[in-house]
This record gives sequence, structure tokens and C-alpha cells, in this order.
Amino acid sequence: MPSESQEKRPRKSGPAKLGLGTYRQDPATLACLLDRYVGIGGRDVDTASNYGNGFSQHAVGKFHQQLSGNKLSLKVSTKIGFVPSCDRQDLIQKDVISQQDITHQQCFSKSFLRYQINKAVTQLGSIDTIFLHNPDQYSQHVDFEKFEASMLACIEELEAACSMGLIKRYGIATWAGFRSKVNQDALSLGSWVARATRIAGTANHLSAIQLPVSLIELDAIEDLMVRKSGVLAEAEAAGIEVISSAPLHGGCIPKQIDQTFCDFISPGLSAAQASVLFAFSVPGIDVVLIGPRTVEQLTDIWQLQQQPRLSVDKVAEIISLVR
Repeated sequence: MPSESQEKRPRKSGPAKLGLGTYRQDPATLACLLDRYVGIGGRDVDTASNYGNGFSQHAVGKFHQQLSGNKLSLKVSTKIGFVPSCDRQDLIQKDVISQQDITHQQCFSKSFLRYQINKAVTQLGSIDTIFLHNPDQYSQHVDFEKFEASMLACIEELEAACSMGLIKRYGIATWAGFRSKVNQDALSLGSWVARATRIAGTANHLSAIQLPVSLIELDAIEDLMVRKSGVLAEAEAAGIEVISSAPLHGGCIPKQIDQTFCDFISPGLSAAQASVLFAFSVPGIDVVLIGPRTVEQLTDIWQLQQQPRLSVDKVAEIISLVR
């Protein structure tokens, strides 16, 4: 569980929101998706320094800064820690990183983190949250001492960025790090809270986590609903925002469920809608990131904003069927 000394932060009330993820969209489509998403009322956009080999963050930033001129703003988050292949040699030549700093396409050196933070601010303008990107992957390739030292150094850089007003807060984005079956002490939410508290005290800026939640990724939901524990319970106790990703599991889930199952979730929904509604209804989720490939897909899923959420009992019943 998070440290008892962690300062409790207020969390929003009300149902989860739909956020726009930008992982796999092609350049020609992303601008149209952003325009449509904002046009229908969306404000939460997530990207990463390495998405589209750096293109996605650049495109989101260009759109965001144009939007700011119209006195509209987005709640933008990005992720740092991966080295885009297009930048690698240039960064090495400029001594921002060395080849030895790179571990399976990731780098968490202070100089590289500082570079990525400054680049994100330049490209995106106003940033709500910067996430450390898949530190669980990094932990598999280095020993505990190096991992711990690297993560503390990262938090120092992120706290400094918050203090300078470059970003509002930071968080942890992980694919597998918060799964109960692999949740080692070094990767638990409690361990991240302890690191942030060690660096910046109870008023630290660790305020959000991002993890996959779907009809396939059920660990966090079962921990909360069955065992009353796990990362979602810990986040609630600490007042940390929870952003869920991959509700379609990369497009796999709609191919695996039939209309009968969709109608069981809620009559008349498409496979994509039913899958997202399930994630949308999980207790403790604040934002559900979707990654539509077309404007039509975005419009179709956005209709769920007006759809009643599933009850906790219904969510539990669905889990019992898919397990």
C-alpha cells in the first residue's frame, strides 16, 4: 500500500472520460482525429516521445499550440524513456547519451530525461503530465541497484521540472508493472510513492498512473473487486489519477467476441463499443484512452459518453464469463 505519509490529493468525481491515445495513427489521419475529438468535446490527449518515431508528439504539439490560439486547451500527457531511432545517432554525437546508456531502446539517464522533458515542452507547450514510459521493461535488463538509482534520478528531474513550472505533475505508465502476478516490490505503486516521497516529501508531484485495463487485462480489476487490494485500491487511497489504456487490446478483442456476448454487455453495441464500455465501467478509472484509426471509429466510440455505465455486479458477471 502507499506510504501513510503520502499527501492525499483530491480526485475528480463522476464517471470516467474518454481520452484520445495516439500510438498507432498514421500522420494523415492523426490531425483529423484530433480535430474531430476536440470538436465533439474531448480534452484528454495522450502521446509519447517515441510514438510514430517522434511524429505523434510533434503532431499533437502543433495541433495543441494552434488550439491555444483559439483559447481552447487540452489536457496533454506524454511519456519519456524510450530513445526514438531517428534521434539516436544525433543524441550520441551531442553527448546527450552514450551507447552504454541505452538498454533495449530505453534510457533513463538524467541528461536524456532532461533533454526529453525540454523537447516535450517545446513541442507540446502546456503539459499536464509526463509519464516514465514502461520502467518495468527496463527493470528486466538491469540489476536492482541500477534500477533504483536510475528511478530516483528520474524523479529528481521530474520534480525539478514541476518546480520550474515546465509540467504540472508526473506519473508512471506501464504495460505489465502493476499486474498482481508480476508485481515485484520495486514496481508496485507503493514503491513509486516511496521514491517520490524520499525525493520531494509528501507534497511530491507523483499524481497519475497509466496501465492497460480490458476484457483481457483483468488483474487490476479482480484485485480491486474481489480482494479489495491492488493498484486501483492503492491509487484511490493515495488520490492518484488512473488512466487506463488498450481497452481493445490492440484491436484483438473485437475479433474474439460475438454479437451475443456484446448484447450481454449491453444490447445493440458493436464489439468495439462493448469492449470500451466494459473498461469505461471499471470502478476507480478516471480516463479510458482509445486509439481509433479513423474518424468514423472515434465517432462510434464517443457515443458511449452518453451510455449508462455498467453496474459493479455486471462488471463482475462479465469477468466470471471471460475467465
